[in-house]
Amino acid sequence: KHGESEGDYPIGSDPNDNYSDRDRAFDDVTYFLMGNIITTRTFEVKVDYRFSNTFWIWGGVETIQSEAEDNAIIHLGVRFDY
Repeated sequence: KHGESEGDYPIGSDPNDNYSDRDRAFDDVTYFLMGNIITTRTFEVKVDYRFSNTFWIWGGVETIQSEAEDNAIIHLGVRFDY
């Protein structure tokens, strides 16, 4: 869960937000979750299989569900170490 930004002030969910741009009225009364509460659920499964010391494959499936959108991500890879 996280609070969604309301208006022009940053709430802090973005590390690129400039702290000097904050709404100073909230300095002494900042709540844990501010703004509209957004719930996101993530589920991920990863599998690695090593054929030898120099070669292996990996893969995974990740689903991300939120009130705004649903996403499915598939990861596949091959690795060679020599």
